[in-house]
Amino acid sequence: MRELPSLQDDAPLEIIIKADVISKKNAYASGRGGRRFKPKRVVDAEEAAMFQIPHEYYCLNLQHPAVEFKAYLPKKLWSMDRDGVWTTILDYLVKAQLLKDDNVRNFNAPVYFHPVSESNEKIFKLRIYPNGKLNISTDL
Repeated sequence: MRELPSLQDDAPLEIIIKADVISKKNAYASGRGGRRFKPKRVVDAEEAAMFQIPHEYYCLNLQHPAVEFKAYLPKKLWSMDRDGVWTTILDYLVKAQLLKDDNVRNFNAPVYFHPVSESNEKIFKLRIYPNGKLNISTDL
């Protein structure tokens, strides 16, 4: 039986995803008969991102955690839809059962988006505060 992280203290959970996070809006393709499906590149990107969520965070089913989010992107990608990426990452957290759900009934706590920083690769960082109290840092 694996041990779950202690949520008694105020220590945040940190996640770094170095993967191609593809917005749900752009994730589906049309097949024969108009059926919608996720192409292999989308499925592979999702698996790569999910693999980077620490396994000890799976099945926590947190409700109302506060979250800090920061993206590091090459300058040529600064036109990327941050909302779409954020929504996709939330879906990953729900799929991993780190979050119980991303609806308002279960996720109604502060979320802070740090300004995007320039980087040579795509990096998405999250700091999740299970107690729901946001403690914004400058070092994310």
